[in-house]
Amino acid sequence: MEKTKVNIIDGLSLAERHTFALAARSSHALMLEDEQQLPSISPPSDRIQGKYWLLGEGSNTLFLEDIDALIIQVLLKGKGVIKEDQDFIWLRAAAGEHWDDFVSYSLTQGGFGLENLSWIPGSVGAAPIQNIGAYGVEVEAYIEVIKCWDFFRHQWVSIAKSDCDFSYRNSNFKSCWRGRYLITEVVFKLPKVPNVNTSYPDIDRALEASLPTPEMVREAVISVRKKKLPDPKQLPNAGSFFKNPILSQSDFNRLKSKFTDMVGFKIPGDQVKVAAGWLLEYLGFKGHRDGQFGCYCKQALILVNHLDGGSVSSGQDLRVYIRTICDSVRATFGLELEVEPVMVDQQLIDRLPLNSVL
Repeated sequence: MEKTKVNIIDGLSLAERHTFALAARSSHALMLEDEQQLPSISPPSDRIQGKYWLLGEGSNTLFLEDIDALIIQVLLKGKGVIKEDQDFIWLRAAAGEHWDDFVSYSLTQGGFGLENLSWIPGSVGAAPIQNIGAYGVEVEAYIEVIKCWDFFRHQWVSIAKSDCDFSYRNSNFKSCWRGRYLITEVVFKLPKVPNVNTSYPDIDRALEASLPTPEMVREAVISVRKKKLPDPKQLPNAGSFFKNPILSQSDFNRLKSKFTDMVGFKIPGDQVKVAAGWLLEYLGFKGHRDGQFGCYCKQALILVNHLDGGSVSSGQDLRVYIRTICDSVRATFGLELEVEPVMVDQQLIDRLPLNSVL
């Protein structure tokens, strides 16, 4: 296999590479703009010692400390129509494409379903990893196949949706496959007949039409998200910081009898997804601040990094703040909060079982 020359960068600041903007550096980095670069970094040289971490736009990643590893930032571009029939259109998008740009593109091509996922930060390649979702829709519903570079076998592979074990904000890419596959392209199968989802009250209230189109739903989603979520360029954050706890209907009813305003949404399996943002707001964390870190004043579920002078806090300080929030939720509601973004430190990279095969 012919190898393409790659340019390995020594010493890269990661503060600008993840939206929470914690101060950290990597020992090496590669800006992946051509998938033909991938065979050239397998196997590793002594210079990078086989340790690596895959990165998209950094909207769901926090670098807690300096990293001794090769950061591979996926910048692959390109999108287009693969095929279509009377009912569906198949679209491809390279992993480095900006997610919201692709959602907009899908609508212009007559493919519907992704409009509820508008304005979610990040890249196309990151979407299946955490099975992004919003306002009653998860991306797994529209994924057909995922094309990847397999670091274990040193070859390109195509992985069917059925093999990814998608679940709430999770997939095999985020769990048992972490570090093995680098997603290079995602293929989506989208219906050509719209079936809009306006089940969430915020979206329903934002719509002024009784028969909304997918384009109108997209505009409503963007409007709602802009009102609730801070721009990470102005106030660093990683989006929704905690997953919504999932309870049985009976457990939810028990809590709601005590906390009558508790917000929850029914999901399949006689379960209820509890709004983590409501839990934090009830406990007074909305607008709360402890030193450099805090919860956003308009949405308690968004942890923010106040870069406004003074001493610079560390990843360990952030862990302490997270523990304060989780302990409070546990003490009051008996619920365990789970962090949604990936918290990256050297220990996490060192224990990845497949890191040695790069």
